[in-house]
Amino acid sequence: MSCLCAVTAYSLLINCTCYATPVHGVTTMGSTLAGATTVLVPSLRYWRAQAALRQLDLAQRAGVHAASVRRGENGQPLQLATVRQLAEALGVTPAQLQAPPPG
Repeated sequence: MSCLCAVTAYSLLINCTCYATPVHGVTTMGSTLAGATTVLVPSLRYWRAQAALRQLDLAQRAGVHAASVRRGENGQPLQLATVRQLAEALGVTPAQLQAPPPG
């Protein structure tokens, strides 16, 4: 499967028009040629647990809705701005949230 993917220097997000990038190990949803608008965050639950936060606590700390945390942890894509806010609240990078959980 060929893919026209590119990694952005700012946040290491994958911009992909094929919607799946097995080479990079990150899947994006809603991608456009201008860049991804939403991304999956498979490590969100891991990093939240490492911070010993409940979903509601993380949502309040990040300034997002608790439903966004639940959606992200349940495998639904989140807006990039939401991912950045969650990453900042957890003390990690957006790329860490998008990567598979450590271990």
